[in-house]
Amino acid sequence: MSTLTLLVTYTAAPGQRDAFLDALNESGLPAKVQKEAGCLQYDYFRSVDNPDKILLVERWTSPAMQKVHLA
Repeated sequence: MSTLTLLVTYTAAPGQRDAFLDALNESGLPAKVQKEAGCLQYDYFRSVDNPDKILLVERWTSPAMQKVHLA
């Protein structure tokens, strides 16, 4: 069985990156996903080069478990 890693880049509206991340964390979504079966990592990172860029790193125990997450 192979793990699955996804790197997702978001571009926030100009000047709204931190508000987006704050709202996301307040919603509890990252913590909820991190508790899902098969989730190894689900973390957001701020770009040091671009104030509007966000990177989401998702790691799953298998592609099938990531599909369960999407359902």
